[in-house]
Amino acid sequence: MKILIATGIFPPDIGGPAKYAKALFEELSKEGHNVKIVAYRLEKKLPFGVRQILYFVRIFFAAFRANSIIALDTVSVGFPAVVASFVLGKKIVIRTGGDFLWESYLERTRQELPLPAFYKIMPKLSFKEKVIARIHQFVLSYTDYIVFSTAWQRDIWTGFYNVLPEKIRIIENCYSEKKQSNIPSEKVFLGSARNIVMKNLGVVEEAFLLAKQKVPDIELDLKPYGGEEYERRLRDCYAVVIVSLGDISPNTIMEAISFNKPFILTKYNGLQNRLGDYPFIVDPHDIKGVAKAFVDLSNEVEYRKAIEAVKKISFVHTYGQIAKEFLQILNNNK
Repeated sequence: MKILIATGIFPPDIGGPAKYAKALFEELSKEGHNVKIVAYRLEKKLPFGVRQILYFVRIFFAAFRANSIIALDTVSVGFPAVVASFVLGKKIVIRTGGDFLWESYLERTRQELPLPAFYKIMPKLSFKEKVIARIHQFVLSYTDYIVFSTAWQRDIWTGFYNVLPEKIRIIENCYSEKKQSNIPSEKVFLGSARNIVMKNLGVVEEAFLLAKQKVPDIELDLKPYGGEEYERRLRDCYAVVIVSLGDISPNTIMEAISFNKPFILTKYNGLQNRLGDYPFIVDPHDIKGVAKAFVDLSNEVEYRKAIEAVKKISFVHTYGQIAKEFLQILNNNK
């Protein structure tokens, strides 16, 4: 089968989506398929709307020789890819990834509105955001299949958008097999992230400062590392912290689990069904509650308990399995 993967970023770009695109490309190729990547290039420097038009031209001509298209987001590449697939009569599968509408709203308003609350109340949107919402609905209406990485996002979206149930599939993100980590020499909480509203870094820093008054030897690292540098720091860290306003399928936590690293995680996440009764799940608006999690996890007894809880999270879902699940969809096997 000739498969075209549409993605906004691809190595040497860093980040979870780039890693996912590369791994999917490799695993589909291993299965004997002819796979081509069309990633953003000049489009990265262009304004919203213009970049989608340029990408449409590129994906349109690339899709001529493809049997199927897999698009790894809904707006940046998903929208142009769906239009191209409709014109050319190609099968297309859209993987949602994050939530561009919600993140755009947070960046514009600076409001700390969690993902479920955003869709429940649906605040007043700007013109650009209304366009994005319409793009979401268009993509959901005209794609052959829509792939969510979690049931949590599926339920949020289907409660707001109109989408045929028979189009919906869930392909969970990659959960790697357990890896060897290092015994931490310092109590460094790793919270590597972009400084955007959704990541809620202000609350993380404020809560940490409160905790440090009680536990002076803890440290916080929020620098946005990538690739091998991030893995090195993850391997060496004491614990991971994500207190975002919503994380659909956080790669950071899945990687922490693979290294048996304890973590502090927002309650607005799509992984809860895999985490069981893991204790350090927090409200991202509760600064004192987050501070308490820092303090409690710094305690040796609680830290050991957290490690044992992480060790019990044994679910493995490889990129090879993910590729096979995409192929099942493309082959219409339910």
